[in-house]
Amino acid sequence: MSRISSRFVAVAFPLIVALAVGAGLLLHRYGLDRSDAESGLSPADVSRLSTYRIPDSLSFCGERMPLEVPDVRRRMEQAFYIELSDAQIILDLKRSSRYFPYVEEKLSEMNLPEDLKYLAVAESALRNLVSSKGAAGIWQFTPETARRYGLKVNYFVDERFNFTKSTDASLRYLSDLHSMFGTWTLAAAAYNMGMNGHRWSHL
Repeated sequence: MSRISSRFVAVAFPLIVALAVGAGLLLHRYGLDRSDAESGLSPADVSRLSTYRIPDSLSFCGERMPLEVPDVRRRMEQAFYIELSDAQIILDLKRSSRYFPYVEEKLSEMNLPEDLKYLAVAESALRNLVSSKGAAGIWQFTPETARRYGLKVNYFVDERFNFTKSTDASLRYLSDLHSMFGTWTLAAAAYNMGMNGHRWSHL
């Protein structure tokens, strides 16, 4: 594995995919489905999230997470247990019932892994945010990348806040990153770090 790939796996991937896999685990492996999110969870349901233990084996888009690497597991656990809170998970689950159906439909149309929908949770907690670096919308596009993928970003219009258009653009972007790096793991990390995040000359 190249030094750049090692850097992604050891640093960027655990921090990003911890959120994505964490949401997926809670939805699919911990018995929290959409009906739970829409109807509301009891205090007992909320409190049990804090006792959840990360399994010995995790995957993202069918790719195994290298938890046997101490630094990867440490970062994964830190992101999962510290950066995620019970309340945040519940809010993410509630919002997912609004946004996931469209994302899932587009993923199916493009024959892309369903796990990619969780990147929207990792990026913005499914909220139309503006970051300190100027990334905006649920998918957190920078102006440069948004325009590259066909979104209008100017004084009058900012389509980064248009959920359907930004979703379509983000999935094309992820597909291109997968073609560039060869794995969804590295594509997810590169997505979070931006178009130039993988070109670190000092590595």
